Amino acid sequence: DAKSPVSKVVPKLAGKPADELLPKAKKILSGEGGTKESQIMHAAFYSPSQCDSPPTDEELQAITTWLSQLKS
Repeated sequence: DAKSPVSKVVPKLAGKPADELLPKAKKILSGEGGTKESQIMHAAFYSPSQCDSPPTDEELQAITTWLSQLKS
């Protein structure tokens, strides 16, 4: 629901502006997040058991737009 993260590593994302979420998501996906938390998320995302390929730019835009529209 993006309101109740399952770990301390993942912040609440519901209601955050898409233009704030998108660049952060791209940095995390590229491995350039700059924080320990983003490195953990990057490592988890690229685990073969979790995902075969990263989302496209179009998919990432749709995800961040959806998250921004959720009530926090």
